[in-house]
Amino acid sequence: MIMNKSSQLITCLFAVVISACSVSKKAEVKPIFIGPTTQTCSNGVMQMECLLVKWTDKQLEWEFLYNQIEGFTYEKGFEYELLVETKTVQNPPADGSSVSYKLVREVSKKKIDQIADNSQNSLDWAGTYVGLLPCADCEGILTNITLKSDGSYQKTEVYNGKGEKMFIESGTFTWYDAGSKIRLNTNQMYQVGENQLIHLDQEGNKPTGDLALHNVLNKQTETPIASSPIENKKWILTQFQGSEIPYNATENFIVFDASTKQMSTKVGCNSISGTYQIVGELGLKFESMLSTLMACPNNNLEDEYTEALRTVDNFTTDGEFLHLNRARMIVASFKILK
Repeated sequence: MIMNKSSQLITCLFAVVISACSVSKKAEVKPIFIGPTTQTCSNGVMQMECLLVKWTDKQLEWEFLYNQIEGFTYEKGFEYELLVETKTVQNPPADGSSVSYKLVREVSKKKIDQIADNSQNSLDWAGTYVGLLPCADCEGILTNITLKSDGSYQKTEVYNGKGEKMFIESGTFTWYDAGSKIRLNTNQMYQVGENQLIHLDQEGNKPTGDLALHNVLNKQTETPIASSPIENKKWILTQFQGSEIPYNATENFIVFDASTKQMSTKVGCNSISGTYQIVGELGLKFESMLSTLMACPNNNLEDEYTEALRTVDNFTTDGEFLHLNRARMIVASFKILK
């Protein structure tokens, strides 16, 4: 078959393009520093044990390495400096890395006689932390942070006094400062203590003065522990603002959850939830109340009930009956469900 010059030129160009596409990116050799411990992490598909690495000796924070180094055998309790060959992986699988690593040379291997205890390796830090953080232009930020052992977290915030909107954030957190502090995706920083998180300033320092007492999130216990006789019980509404309420354990009740400090209540078909604070022995305050929005036969009663709960500042109980009060006036009365 005879080809004209135009066809030959196109064929040559096509061959050059194919040739260029088939050439993989040139491998790069770089140093990597391996820490003496591993940590559970997640690649988005499954949990696994990740090496903790730094890419320079100046880097302050360890980071996860989500894949293996070909030809390298890791031994816990040692710090390594390696030279590795890195290559870009074309079309990596969903649970794989876009970069592969191959050992070129082991530069050093140093035994760490005793790994210093820190928050990361000595505390049971995974769990849920709740508290009311200071706010410059609102009544406080109701904050709930759940830290998971795979390095992921979820945070919710409600700005009290500025509506009932809940802000939700999730991602992965990193440890720094020798495993004593964590940094979230939004660059918010917390010091991890025994059953608490301390919110740090933009420089990563602990607050001082009065703020130090109000920047703490407390870890929620797995087993609810009632600190008040009204908690962890179901109370059935019997009277509201002087009017009798038909006894109905399904539709008219209130529950105080000691483990989360969450209140759930109902008077009709909508569910109402929020947080509560018990001050002293009998002081009580409801915050951040939210309600479902179903059309109910008696929505006016639900609205009045919700607004009345916002005014409650104390309670009285004899163990069988519970009264929620505003000063000395009874707002709502309940009977315990036995």
